[in-house]
Amino acid sequence: MLATLRNRRRNKLIADTAWKLTRAAALNPDPGQQTVTPQQVIVHIWNEHLEHVTADETRPHIAAAHTHWHGTTAA
Repeated sequence: MLATLRNRRRNKLIADTAWKLTRAAALNPDPGQQTVTPQQVIVHIWNEHLEHVTADETRPHIAAAHTHWHGTTAA
């Protein structure tokens, strides 16, 4: 039970971070800087929450946020 709650919290943290960074990137007027990389999400989560996540964990959340904000999947 506790492991399930930790997993949910971790997934929510990754999804929220990817969502916020992708939204900020979508508002950037420079089209060359409107994408978010897994490394950006990893660094942000580490700096803000001191929790380590992997690039594989971030990719689906980034893709979902990018699809929402840009209407297409990330390149």
